[in-house]
Parts: sequence; C-alpha cells; structure tokens
Amino acid sequence: MFLSEDDCAYMAGKTLVAGLSGGADSMALCHFLAVHRAVYGWELRAAHLNHCLRGEESLRDEAAVEAFCREMGVRLTVCREDVGEKARAEKRSLEDAGREARYALFLREAEQAAGEGKTPLILTAHTLSDDFETALFRLVRGSGMDGLCGIEKERPLGKYTVFRPMLGVTRDEVERYCAENRLPYVTDSSNLSDGYARNRLRLKVVPELKAMNPSVEEAYRRLKENLLADRAYLGAGAEKLLREAEAGAGRWKVSPLREAAGPLRKRALLLSSGRRGFRGRRRRPLPSTGWSWGRQGAFPPGASGLDAGGESSGGKRRLSSQAGRFPFRKWKKGRNRKSAFPFRKACRGGTNRKFCGKPSGCGFSPSKRGRKPRKFIKIYYIPALNMLQ
Repeated sequence: MFLSEDDCAYMAGKTLVAGLSGGADSMALCHFLAVHRAVYGWELRAAHLNHCLRGEESLRDEAAVEAFCREMGVRLTVCREDVGEKARAEKRSLEDAGREARYALFLREAEQAAGEGKTPLILTAHTLSDDFETALFRLVRGSGMDGLCGIEKERPLGKYTVFRPMLGVTRDEVERYCAENRLPYVTDSSNLSDGYARNRLRLKVVPELKAMNPSVEEAYRRLKENLLADRAYLGAGAEKLLREAEAGAGRWKVSPLREAAGPLRKRALLLSSGRRGFRGRRRRPLPSTGWSWGRQGAFPPGASGLDAGGESSGGKRRLSSQAGRFPFRKWKKGRNRKSAFPFRKACRGGTNRKFCGKPSGCGFSPSKRGRKPRKFIKIYYIPALNMLQ
C-alpha cells in the first residue's frame, strides 16, 4: 500500500482535513484517501490556500485543485490571502507567513468539522524526502538530537492534531504513484529557484549525497528511528531526575542535578525551562527560577517592567519579556559566569541584603574596569549556577 496499515487504521472513522497545494505529494495523498474512504470510513475534506505570490501560476494551481476535487468528489475549501503583504506588514519571511496562513486555514476547517460533531484530523503531505532535507538544514544550522529527528509524525495544533502519514514515502515513490494512476499535478516554480537555502540543499546537496548512496533517504529513516528511541529514553530519565530534584514551592535540590550525567542533566534543565514558557537559542535554563543564562546575560521567563537598573540608573533599564534583555552586555565567559560576582566584593555601597537571600549566587550588571560600582544595585538572586558547569 501507498500508506501503512497502521496509519490507515489510525485515520479510520475520522474527518480528514488534508492540505492540497496541487503538487505531486498532496495530490497523491488526496487521491489515495479518496479511493480508500469507503474501506476505512473516513471523510475527506481538502483545503487549498492561494498565496497570491505567483500571479497566473497561483491561479493555475487553484484551478487544477478544483478540477481534481470535482472529479474525485472531494469537498474543497479555497482561501486566497496575500502572503507577501502579510509578510511585509509583520516583518517576517515569506516562508513563515505562508506557513502560518496555511495552518490557520487548516485549523478553521478542523473547528468547523468539530462543530458538526465530527472528529477532525489535519493531514499534510510531508514525505521522507522533506524529512531528510529538514534534518540536513537543521544540521547545517547546528542543531542537536531533537533537530536531527526531523519532522514530527504528529503534533498538536490548538485542540487538534496534525498528522503526517507520508513520512515513510520518498518523493520518487510519490511521482511513481502519480504516474501509475495518471494523476495531474503542478510544479511550483519557486521550488526551482536557488534563492532559498532549503532549495539549494534540495537541488545541489541532496543529489550529491544520492550519488554517493542512492538509498541515503532510507539510511536517514533508520537513523531517525534510533534517534527517536534515544530521545524517548533520555526524556524519561529527565522526567525522573526532575521529580527527584524538585523540593516544592518552586525550589530545587541541587545535588541530584549535579550528580546526574551531563546529557541527562542538560535535557532535564531544558525540559524544566520549556515548562516555564522559556523559548530561545543558546540560552541555558536555571531551574530554580526559570531564568536562563546566555551570551547576552540573564533572561527571566515572562519578565516585564522589572527595574534592572537600580536607584543610581534612575530605573531607565527595564526587563522585557519580548526583547529578553538584561544589562549584561559585556558579560564574558569563564570568570564572570562561573560564579557570578561575590556579593560583598562587588557591592561596596548600601545593598538590600534580604532581596538577595544568599551572597554566593548573585547576578547583576558588572561595572567596567576602572569605574566605581554603583552605590545601590538591585540584586536578582540566581541560585544553582555552578551545576551548569
């Protein structure tokens, strides 16, 4: 079968909201679902977004999708949105704006199906080839294990689920399926441009890798299975470690985290910061407060309007939950970050000691060499720094 029996059994009886762009992947998926809907009892609804980016070509894609759904008897929803204008207005890339617009359409269709008493499931036609390209792209950008796991098989979208049943199918297999069933499909001309990094990977890097190993995508699939198993094991260990380290009332025991293996401790800290709403790159989470430690300094979760400048600065510098900045611009690696600044040595003037709690774990804006420290500095207690080393 084109799709696995397990995936078909999972989709059976549900209302499937399938994204239909008109390309080979989505046309093959919708054709398979339409042909087998009587066997598995699912209802198929297609959704197409006209991005209004390619003029006549976008209208051609829309017409092809409408003709296909009319022939196959599939319910279709078409939405037109000027993604270029949306990207300019929100100062975002075309890819991000288009992705958000597509998933907003899928979410509306799922909500409509749920309002009719159905059980919706959102489907996208991502293939193993897409998965491999995603992992390569993340590898180039310096991703770790989670990034190399590629595209998730399923993920939440609001109250609903996005499911990708074609992650085990390569693009060559899709095109072969289209040829066997004489399915018409359109080709997006923007996919042939090397103006996008993802396209350069697809057009230049992947062919070279396939020349070295024609089954490189299948090799990646096996690697992904192993990485997913390792990630699940580390995740379970991290959950257990957090339960052992939690002391209640937002406090943590340092010893279990310090004694744990490095990879396990790192995943536990990332898991803790994620639960506290922290998102970002190259920032280390501090589990006792939810603060993170990065190149730019300390970043509190959800902080907004807190005075970080002290009395001598007139309170002009403030923490921002969106900008995520704290006045540690010249913070260096090693000496300063290792233990922050000793309380008595750095704060020579009057200080609010009870605000800090203990002197050994304080972090604040350091003064430059040759300048006197501020007479009063508000201290933000950041405990358990040393366990990150």
